[in-house]
Amino acid sequence: MKALIAMSGGVDSSVAAYLAQREGYECIGCTMKLYTNTDAGISERHTCCSLDDVEDARAVAYRLGMRYCVFNFSEGFREQVMLPFCEAYRRARTPNPCIECNRRMKFDALFRRAEELGCEKIVTGHYARIARAGERYILQKALDETKDQSYVLYAMTQRELAHTLFPLGAMRKSETRAIAETQGFGNARKRDSQDICFAPDGDYAAAIGRLTGEKSVSGAFVSTDGRVLGEHKGIIHYTVGQRRGLGISHGERLYVCRIDPERNEVVLGEEKDLYRSEAAVSDVNWISGETPREPVRYAVKIRYRAREQAATVYPEENGRGRIVFDAPQRAVTPGQAAVFYDGGTVLGGGTIECNRRDPRAAGRISLARRADLWYKREDRREAVLSMPETPKNEKPTLSKRDNLLMALKYLMCTAGAGIIQFVSFTLLNAAAHFDRLPVFLKLFPGAAVTELKYGPSYFVALALSVIFNFTANRKYTFRSANNVPIAMAKVLGYYLVFTPLSIWWGEALAQHGWNEFAILVPTMLVNAVTEFLFNRFVVFRGSINTAVKS
Repeated sequence: MKALIAMSGGVDSSVAAYLAQREGYECIGCTMKLYTNTDAGISERHTCCSLDDVEDARAVAYRLGMRYCVFNFSEGFREQVMLPFCEAYRRARTPNPCIECNRRMKFDALFRRAEELGCEKIVTGHYARIARAGERYILQKALDETKDQSYVLYAMTQRELAHTLFPLGAMRKSETRAIAETQGFGNARKRDSQDICFAPDGDYAAAIGRLTGEKSVSGAFVSTDGRVLGEHKGIIHYTVGQRRGLGISHGERLYVCRIDPERNEVVLGEEKDLYRSEAAVSDVNWISGETPREPVRYAVKIRYRAREQAATVYPEENGRGRIVFDAPQRAVTPGQAAVFYDGGTVLGGGTIECNRRDPRAAGRISLARRADLWYKREDRREAVLSMPETPKNEKPTLSKRDNLLMALKYLMCTAGAGIIQFVSFTLLNAAAHFDRLPVFLKLFPGAAVTELKYGPSYFVALALSVIFNFTANRKYTFRSANNVPIAMAKVLGYYLVFTPLSIWWGEALAQHGWNEFAILVPTMLVNAVTEFLFNRFVVFRGSINTAVKS
């Protein structure tokens, strides 16, 4: 079976080519020439369509012994991706051109070339997975969710999924680079591209100027109540939620809340003015090929790097829909994609057209909103769908920020537990050594002084701290709706190992003359670190944030 490999010159597509070949496919490598740096007005040498990248791809193809060709898609890319990008910004929208590139180039124009070459599959280096459920194909997140690219693939159809391979979907980036190094690929340590390919410096306004030859027209900054605050340098320089680079001085922090292309105005307001409860979407694609007939509960992602948020999606006619979020969302931006998820599966998505301010912020609730609230109340029994659980065999979807925040919350709860343990140990230790007090010795001169007081005091103090620590962390740190007896049983298993060990080394050190508190403090630190890791990856794995209220 023949496969056409989309090779950008980067490490991901190179390893995808190697894996496809290893699976037995007769592979043909190709690079899509989407533009020239001269056409895009770019002086940088290293871009995704530079000669260097073509040569990197060609070198990998040669090393793998496969045919290689370059397709000139520059005209189509300019007409279907670059110019629509410019037009969207002129209409006060913030598009994601990577979505359109996938839709128009990789899974349209490249598909036609694959058919001409007799290839049954297209292979790309995307971090996503394709599975089959009965007669249908489904799109899933990559196992490494830090690299997951399913968001930009929501527009794929059943036909495209049936003829596409994503070999990297079950791999981590580190594994990809390791394979590249093992195979001797020269691009094994090549850095990933981060920005829009035809605007590598991140200056989208400048890119639009280069592509269209048009100059930005200045206009007015206005407040949410209509007051003129200053002059902007053209609406293409701004996007909803932006705070930096406004170029005006004001007593309060101001954010771009809305852009009016007809009046050439940029509306500024406070951060609270950015929150919206609803969004209209157009050009909705349902990957299954069937539009739901009733409102559905999904997790919705409104930006590539955003977290999924619980929402109700109301399908409408003509590829349109309406999203009602359980909680108001910050900076819902027209032009961006809203992608629907059910756990690790992508259901579809559409383009955000407009948004509505949260009625509760204004102190009044519309009839439509009242109907939404009634719907949620009547379907509270299905509320578990509001925040899909992570499949048992997958890790929870948590960013670096989420993990850091979780660690800080755990530190606070554990500090409280530590105080309880330290105070109770101090009191119990003092009580245990009551027989050493002068008053006791006077009353009972023949009494023997007891030994081994560390163990019992430590055990009781530990038990009190564990009960507090488990309750606080389950509720506030991990926010888990996990079965409490089962979770507690797992914690008990941890302490069945840790407690005997810690008592053993504590008693041993105490008998060698160590101060009880010199033993207790490092023991508590070891306990805190190991218990956090055990809770994070064993006790609450797969149930983190399942107790978040909608």
